[in-house]
Amino acid sequence: MKITLRNVGKVYSNKLSVVKDFNLEIEEKEFIVFVGPSGCGKSTTLRMIAGLESITTGEILFDDKVINNVPPGQRNIAMVFQSYALYPHMSVYQNMEFSLKINKVPKKEREERIKKASDLLGLNEYLNRKPKNLSGGQRQRVAVGREIVRNVNVFLMDEPLSNLDAKLRVQMRAEIIKLHKEIQKTFIYVTHDQIEAMTMATRIVILKDGVIQQIGTPKEVYDTPSNLFVASFIGTPATNFIKGYVNNQGIFYNDDIRIPIPKRILEKLLKENCIDKEVILGIRPEDIYTSDELVNKFEESVIDINVDVSELLGSEYNVLFRIGNDNIISKSKATKIISADDKIKIYLDLEKCHIFDIESTLLII
Repeated sequence: MKITLRNVGKVYSNKLSVVKDFNLEIEEKEFIVFVGPSGCGKSTTLRMIAGLESITTGEILFDDKVINNVPPGQRNIAMVFQSYALYPHMSVYQNMEFSLKINKVPKKEREERIKKASDLLGLNEYLNRKPKNLSGGQRQRVAVGREIVRNVNVFLMDEPLSNLDAKLRVQMRAEIIKLHKEIQKTFIYVTHDQIEAMTMATRIVILKDGVIQQIGTPKEVYDTPSNLFVASFIGTPATNFIKGYVNNQGIFYNDDIRIPIPKRILEKLLKENCIDKEVILGIRPEDIYTSDELVNKFEESVIDINVDVSELLGSEYNVLFRIGNDNIISKSKATKIISADDKIKIYLDLEKCHIFDIESTLLII
């Protein structure tokens, strides 16, 4: 099912505007992820699609039909929440069967649907158990299975993995991705976890304060963030930001550093009249290297730093230091021992940097 949101907004009775002018077209069988910090409007938008929240402005369309006033039960959607909402007195089989019984689905068809869903989700050995005898991951699979048997067109998932531990979240992410490929339905998934968004989505919708900041594939939003917020939100550790200026010789400078930027960036800044105007340079931690080989190879883009904190993560180091007043982090291969208070040289790969306008915070290049 194709879903379209046109100028959708939500304002509560206390005049709190939580979703503003939301426009999005979701193609059939897409896996769309709404991501953003708490309070950004992502769950409210999902609930408006489900019909659990009324919309204040705009239209929501299912396959080009406006469904603003269609009750939730008639939208042919499934909703999976972070709380499993299973009936504790019923077995797994009975939980999955319940909605089918209510809708008078014949017994043989009920059995076939439950068998297919339990095969897909690996629930066959748990069908006679009660929810209290299941792990968190198993309960979440039952909650998903209960919706699969209904043969709906759209799956709406509101932070379904937030109650699971880190290892189970990784496992369930993989299972949901596999499920999406198997059943070929439209998925809309809400999370505050950008790792979930990056690993699961065909497209990501990034929200802040009820406003869409960027829509794109995981690679698009990672490689070309539309503004400072997106650059800081997507990626772990977050993008580093350094305030400074670029002169007409192509040197990025401030009181603490002077390094050359690539010609393509200089040409764009010249075109945008940004020469000697304060800007923000964004560079991801993985594009700052501590390798002696690279430091020796690219001397013109090397600076001396004093290590504040060194975090060894097995094969990698997170090295924290400062450039002037800016806190910076490098994520690089552990090719040598780095300790706090070491004085080392680092190489900044500015071929991969971005420049942002300091006033609008929008991406320049």
